[in-house]
Amino acid sequence: LLSSLLHSVALTAHANYSISEVRTLYGKGIEDATAAKKLFDLVSNVPNDPLLIAYRGGAEALLAKHALNPYTKLDYLGRSMNTLSLAVRADPSNAEIRFIRFSIQFYIPKFLGYSKNMRDDAHVIAMNFSRLKHSVDAKTFRNIGEFMMSSGSCGDSDVAMIQQQLLVVS
Repeated sequence: LLSSLLHSVALTAHANYSISEVRTLYGKGIEDATAAKKLFDLVSNVPNDPLLIAYRGGAEALLAKHALNPYTKLDYLGRSMNTLSLAVRADPSNAEIRFIRFSIQFYIPKFLGYSKNMRDDAHVIAMNFSRLKHSVDAKTFRNIGEFMMSSGSCGDSDVAMIQQQLLVVS
């Protein structure tokens, strides 16, 4: 009984988040291990929301970045890729989910073999880029677009789609 009560309290505590807080912690977690851990704790027991599952995968990748032990790094990274794959399968056309996975794979050393979804993710992001302007702020929208265009993973038509959407926002 105590165990299920504590589990219910934990789930309720985790339900007290805002997506803007999740996004902010994700950004801070890149350089701040404490923010990465806070993000992980916040999105660990969330309902089956594909976007929050993707941020859990992102948090796992950030924990890998901040881990000192190489085995711990690889464990978190493997978990991250599995979690992100779940999120992508649940909502395959979501540009934000695809961008989380893309940006992580972009920075992972290629020899680890975790960077095989980048071209597909880049194309899906470009195809659905216009939807992002309704969910993220203008600065984030522009930063994502510019990052994608400079990544080298977008084809010419994908770059053109992103550029067109950036002109609409300007």
